[in-house]
Amino acid sequence: MSWYPNNFASYAGGGHPVNFFEDPEKNYRFNVVLAQHHAERHGYNNDNHHHHYSSRSHRSSERPVSFEEYRRDYYERQSAGDNYHNSMELSNYSPWEEDGWVPLTKSGKQKSPNQIRNELQRYIDQCRANGTSNQTSIIEQMGVNPNSFRKFMDPSTYVNQWNATANGTYWSAAKLLAKVAYEKELAKATGSGSKRKSTRDDYDSDDYDVQAVTKRYKSNSGEIKKTRAEVQLEALTLLRTITSVEGVPDGIVYDSCPELVKKIKAFLARDGMTKSNFMLALGGLNSNSLNTFLAGKRQDQAGNVTYRRAYVFFEELRILEGKPKSSARIGNEMEHPYGFSLEKPRNPRVIGQAYRPYGHSSNSAPTMHDWLGMRGLF
Repeated sequence: MSWYPNNFASYAGGGHPVNFFEDPEKNYRFNVVLAQHHAERHGYNNDNHHHHYSSRSHRSSERPVSFEEYRRDYYERQSAGDNYHNSMELSNYSPWEEDGWVPLTKSGKQKSPNQIRNELQRYIDQCRANGTSNQTSIIEQMGVNPNSFRKFMDPSTYVNQWNATANGTYWSAAKLLAKVAYEKELAKATGSGSKRKSTRDDYDSDDYDVQAVTKRYKSNSGEIKKTRAEVQLEALTLLRTITSVEGVPDGIVYDSCPELVKKIKAFLARDGMTKSNFMLALGGLNSNSLNTFLAGKRQDQAGNVTYRRAYVFFEELRILEGKPKSSARIGNEMEHPYGFSLEKPRNPRVIGQAYRPYGHSSNSAPTMHDWLGMRGLF
């Protein structure tokens, strides 16, 4: 990866790396993938960490690939079954290595030490049963002290279970379990391409049995049933089509947080749709941000990056489907002509004490009438 800074500046015409994320390390990893992707598209080689041009000509004035082009091209290659590059890019997805990462349950709450302890014990027992690893190797993999491990695994050590979060084993185990769970999902995603390939090989083979294959893909009702790979392919194609829609302004939102939470949950319930692919469609969104947004109440997640990106995504979907604006959407535009606030609300208790006597909600800004009234001048 040491060749990244020089290569990026050279292909970008002397420009600078892009910064889409607040975390510098995440920006670095993203720019590495972006540089590799651009070099692949324009015929660069990277032998021995030196930058060479291939036989394909390169125009120095050519505009570097944008993030939107990269995202669309990713779904095009994934829909085409380019599992090698997909696995490389998906393997860079490791939110558990980011600062501030917290293990969350499906409901968006932090996993308790008891939950992590039970999951870790099940993982150790499973590794012992299938012979892939043992407890000593897992402790070394987590990089924790054996004494700290034994102390964490004994729940009677702590009067309050949450005191166990001060033990480094809690965080090391949570990261290991998150990595193991993601690798399983990644194996399923990359394995779907081999299934599609084997299906095509069946069609191309000389001893292809039409009746056998038809029977394999039929349900009890007699209708032809789509394979899991076909359903996932349709979902990826839909994501690619949605993200290719243009003309949606970024930075102005006319849906409330609860409205977008409903849309996200309904969209994730579609056949073949996964959270990981949905987060990639939202610009490589962090799972922690998405889960926190889904668990939010009212507008308390207005400052979450998921709020803005999800609104743009579902606006693209609405335009793609040709649906008109809902009555709630029209009402929001009339009530909030400049869109909802994209900042985290202040403490409602403090604001409520100051403004509620004058008929304002806890999140409303005071008017001149309020200021005069509070000073006894009106």
